[in-house]
Amino acid sequence: MQRYCISMLTMEIQRRQTKTKQAVQQVFDAAQGPLSLSELVAAVHEMGLKSDRSTVYRELMRLKADGLLSETSLHGATHYERVAAGEHHHHAICENCESVIELDIEDIIASMEASLAKLGFATKKHIVDFIGHCSSCKTV
Repeated sequence: MQRYCISMLTMEIQRRQTKTKQAVQQVFDAAQGPLSLSELVAAVHEMGLKSDRSTVYRELMRLKADGLLSETSLHGATHYERVAAGEHHHHAICENCESVIELDIEDIIASMEASLAKLGFATKKHIVDFIGHCSSCKTV
């Protein structure tokens, strides 16, 4: 999966770059996976900014509207992750600690869509998330 820098892409959109916007972009550029709003606010605060939750949320919504972030939800907790235009992600989500693991299953999805096409079904979109317990939370 190709990594790209949100900071560079938002410069192309020509928006005024506030300190909060720059911090949010830097956090996502360094992130190894999806982040919740709370995790993002904490990371922005760790960078020395005192941006409030609503300011960070507005920036999330701008990035999402620009097609640079996607979101997934579990039990009311929304996680955000960066995506390239047209890119789609699949996840394994722990319903206990809400950790999110990104899955690389595009070959499987393509095979399923090809099978459906043979049956005359035209797929417009799909949603594949696996809900369960991570290795830290599962009970034996």
